Amino acid sequence: MPMEFALMHKDVRVCELDIVDGNLVKVTGVSSFPHMPLGTVHDGVVDLGRVRDWWHGRSIPASRYGLAENLESLGISNPLELLSKSMGLSLSDHYWISSEGSGIGWSDVNFYEHPFSDDVGDILFGNAPADGRTIDMSSPDNTSDGQLRKRWKIVNGERRLIKGGTGSLRQEPFNEAIASALMSALGVEHVGYEVIWIGDEPYSSCKGFIGPATELLSANRVLLSETRRNDVSVYDHFVDVCRVHGIDAVPFLDRMIVVDYILCNGDRHTNNFGIIRDPDTLEWLRPAPVFDSGSSLGYDTPTMRIAGMDVRCKPFRKEFDRQLELVSDLSWFDDAAVRSAIPDIMNILEGSRGYIDRARADAIADLILARTARVAAVRDSSE
Repeated sequence: MPMEFALMHKDVRVCELDIVDGNLVKVTGVSSFPHMPLGTVHDGVVDLGRVRDWWHGRSIPASRYGLAENLESLGISNPLELLSKSMGLSLSDHYWISSEGSGIGWSDVNFYEHPFSDDVGDILFGNAPADGRTIDMSSPDNTSDGQLRKRWKIVNGERRLIKGGTGSLRQEPFNEAIASALMSALGVEHVGYEVIWIGDEPYSSCKGFIGPATELLSANRVLLSETRRNDVSVYDHFVDVCRVHGIDAVPFLDRMIVVDYILCNGDRHTNNFGIIRDPDTLEWLRPAPVFDSGSSLGYDTPTMRIAGMDVRCKPFRKEFDRQLELVSDLSWFDDAAVRSAIPDIMNILEGSRGYIDRARADAIADLILARTARVAAVRDSSE
């Protein structure tokens, strides 16, 4: 039988939902159209398919590394079930679901101000609970997206996201730290990552950049919020929608595209960049800092092929050189600053405890320098 919930945005009642085993099956009524998840309402009409996509997008993807075994430990078969077990709470926005008549408010449950259980995160990291112990499902890990093994952890009062790597090289955590060093050198606003070790495996760790007074609107949500004409590119549509809300996104996009070019980041999809919004006033505030750059620098490519690898890119064009053409201003780009960051980048790779050997570290540094030189050449030719 369906269970009835109210979708809440902090303490604003947004709409009523029927949910079965985590699956959203019906929107039975709307109390606040302005607070509906962005991109789910057009011309005053709720698009049920888009509401479902939004809800399902909050769940752990079925393709997450090791998920089947993790779900078995949790005693469930479908990751969507985790959503209703933790009221759909996230550390990226302020939406949640409330059981009818529960009397619970946002200040009672949100993870920005309250601790959360480590149980789900422990299980997602392969640590099964003691036999017979009741598992506390109250965790933002239930709504963590992406393919990599990840979890939230409160460390010295900070909400920190911890992510693993893939394959035998586990290169993604090192890439996140390298991206942070690169963007620090260039003065690009970003989420700072560091490499930590759990046992003998490397992970990246970063402080959450969303808090009690902000939330993230993914670029995907931004793009869906207005109808795109066939003669308007995805890039121009994103810029236009942001402009309507008082944000000039072009300087941010210039920097993100250049950084992704240098890193050869082939996974800048529309769910890993976006806009920061005030959840109370719904005012769009600014572009989110650049985050999630791990799938880069030939992370899954043999060392001998890194220099000449052919990687497709996202989100606006499929070829890096063509995407670089979208950059309108390169006067801020300082290739000398990138070169000055190479010693720090090499230190990150040399601290990999054998995961990245010297030949691969050199190939990565050479790739960064070669792509930096190409950006500088484009800058110089336009002056």
